Amino acid sequence: MPALVKFNSATRSYMSPDSSSSSDGSTVGNVARSGSLLPPMQYELPRDMVSSFRVGGPKSRNGCITCKIRRVKCGEEKPHCQRCMSTDRNCDGYAPPKTTKKKSRSRSPQENNDSRNVYQEMPAIPRGLCLDGIGSYSQRRSFHYFRSRNFSAMAGNFEPYFWDNIVFQFSHIYPTVHQSLLALSAIYEERKMTGGISRRTPITSANALHHYTKAVETLVQYLSSDNQDPRATLISCLLFVWVELLQRNVDAGFQHLYSGLNILADLRASGKVGNGKELELGDIYESLSRSFTRLRIQASIHGSTTDELAKTCPVTTDIVKPIPPSFSNVFEARICLDNDFKAIFGFWRSIREETDTVMAPLSVKKDKNFEYVRLTHLQRLEQWQRTTKKMMTEQGESDSNKLGYAYLELYYTLISLVLKNPGEGEMVYDKYSHNFERMFVLCQELLDSFQSEGTSPLSFDMGVIPPLFYIGLKHRGLPLRRKAMDLLRIAPEQEGLWIRDDTLKFCEWKIEMEEAGRGSVPADQPLPESARIHMEHFWHDRTASKKYIMYMRGRAEDNQLSSIEMTSEMAYVEWMGNIL
Repeated sequence: MPALVKFNSATRSYMSPDSSSSSDGSTVGNVARSGSLLPPMQYELPRDMVSSFRVGGPKSRNGCITCKIRRVKCGEEKPHCQRCMSTDRNCDGYAPPKTTKKKSRSRSPQENNDSRNVYQEMPAIPRGLCLDGIGSYSQRRSFHYFRSRNFSAMAGNFEPYFWDNIVFQFSHIYPTVHQSLLALSAIYEERKMTGGISRRTPITSANALHHYTKAVETLVQYLSSDNQDPRATLISCLLFVWVELLQRNVDAGFQHLYSGLNILADLRASGKVGNGKELELGDIYESLSRSFTRLRIQASIHGSTTDELAKTCPVTTDIVKPIPPSFSNVFEARICLDNDFKAIFGFWRSIREETDTVMAPLSVKKDKNFEYVRLTHLQRLEQWQRTTKKMMTEQGESDSNKLGYAYLELYYTLISLVLKNPGEGEMVYDKYSHNFERMFVLCQELLDSFQSEGTSPLSFDMGVIPPLFYIGLKHRGLPLRRKAMDLLRIAPEQEGLWIRDDTLKFCEWKIEMEEAGRGSVPADQPLPESARIHMEHFWHDRTASKKYIMYMRGRAEDNQLSSIEMTSEMAYVEWMGNIL
């Protein structure tokens, strides 16, 4: 489906396709104007709506303001706590004591859990309104199916409360969020009815198209109103990205991603976010910011037809904060790793875009600045691993911690492998067979974790598909390659930008091409260099209206560039411009 909303980068605002800029030159700066907040919600969430990612009893409410924002335990030392001082943070002191009031009921689960206190300042929802939504029977059915199959069960999702509760609460107040969720729900249900995305056909559900069009219209109307909540705009933007990606409209999804990133940048520049004035609201913004950051990382790895994303990512390590000496939980470790991933792939993507060739790493491998940045990132990743292992040793391995750490270790291993071979030939990967084997084991653990629940959720974040894809691309031991492909076949059908069937077919094509050159080498031994394919990329010969997969075989120094014309069965390669 074509994009129904376009983003004007000059004004940084959403516009309807047939509208022009307003006469008063309004921008997203106007979107960020503070709307009056309704009273805090006074209802208790159903038991099945409370995330089980972090479970705990009553916590002390006497911690400093900084520790409360970070959601870590405070030592409560006066005038400044030792946790803030030991990590070189600015301790903002303690809030004045609250006057005690007579309690008429027991505290709700969200009030008992300090990880959710930051979400108390929310738009009020009328008492008795069901969180499953309202509407026709078909809408409620689709909505229920979506909630039962969404991605909060995946180990890669580190924002379960935000997605399981906050987004649904906003949907009862803001029509654009509500309509976006209904469109998403209809798409999820149609996936079930049509057998997933294996047919590679766009979503044709009139119900989904109706709700998505309605969501766009209501967002445009909302942005023209006087009182706006930027959080509603950003949540709608995230949902628009997911709707487009599920329909394989990658570039349209990227447009919404750019819109959200620019809105967040404007909010930070105007002091609406991160100024410490609205602590409860600030954490919702942080959840949104983390979600957009992870999407940007995906886009940097996966690639697109535009180079705009490279310009939004840091190029050097100068603006990346130092790795802290300790992490309080897996959540903090994930945030730190995300920041490094953003810098690493922003740097890698910028090199690709500057040289306009997939062979960019080969041309710059001897550049001193490139080598310095590469080695610095490797050192930071090793420091992150030591700090995270120390945290896991101290805290023990609960089920949630174990799965969260398995996910982080998987991507730490993957990115380390990418950095360890900046164009030094394909044979070097044979030295890291144990790393590929470890990635396979971790993928197996993560798949087992949610398949035991009887669901195969569609994930908004990266999961097991990119690591298994990398094993198929770079590991040349046939037994492990085959096991990785078998595991990929039972992976979720889509994880963010990554579609299972597309990655599987590309890996199968490459394995078949390489195995044809194995010769007399035993199957349990690595392939000879002469059989190895690398630097695969897509090329469109517009003069002849033909599309090709270009690749090199053998030693890079030999510069033996070959090509194969794409058939209709290989069309999936065209939009997979990744840098793995």
